[in-house]
Amino acid sequence: NGFTASTSFLSQETSFTLGVNNVYKPKNYNNLYANKNISMASAIAFSDNIYAVKTHLFLGENNLVDIAKRVGIKTKLEEIASLPLGTVELSHLEIANAYATLASGGVKHEPFFIRKVTDIAGNIIYEHKDTSEVVLNKNTTYILNDLLKGTYDYNMIDYAYPTNISIASMLTKDYGIKSGSTDTDNWIVGFNEKVTTLIWIGYDDNKILSNNDFKYSKKIWATVMENYLKDKDVKWYDIPSNVVGVIVDP
Repeated sequence: NGFTASTSFLSQETSFTLGVNNVYKPKNYNNLYANKNISMASAIAFSDNIYAVKTHLFLGENNLVDIAKRVGIKTKLEEIASLPLGTVELSHLEIANAYATLASGGVKHEPFFIRKVTDIAGNIIYEHKDTSEVVLNKNTTYILNDLLKGTYDYNMIDYAYPTNISIASMLTKDYGIKSGSTDTDNWIVGFNEKVTTLIWIGYDDNKILSNNDFKYSKKIWATVMENYLKDKDVKWYDIPSNVVGVIVDP
């Protein structure tokens, strides 16, 4: 839609008037705002909610719904202002599969659990047939994946810390990562070309998480990914021929 990694919006406490007697006032985590224009790169690194809602309303609320369907989200989504902040419940499988579409460079695969069934003689009774579909432009997907590396990049430290900076020292490979939290949920999902993994922490009865609970998901994720990829040859994605990087004043 013409946005780039340096496209900026003002990050400050904001009330959105959506109609008569309908004002939406989202908040950033810990009520922390830049109180200045920030880039898309920064907004993703810091998980800035104001930037997310402004982008959502600027592009039209149908846009996010359409993209979510395209990458494999099957839950019915409403065209509402709060949607980019996660106000609709999704299954872990849906979220992981959507991020796997990013990991595949914009190619969606239907998730499956059974690869093959054979009888006692080794005859194949059932074998999964992979279905794949290109659903996202590989150039913009590459840029988004690259921006998701900013969530644990020390160079992005500014008025806030990138959301996953606490596990940066545990990571020896490149990953696209996004984390999120509510009072009752803490999750992290991340990927590279080899694997996508999602970790969720919470209680079956929706009990409020304690401060100690919030530290586990990211450390579990980092440990799982690093151990799984320890002996594997992993590289980051090749830059598409028509994606160009330029230096800008942050």
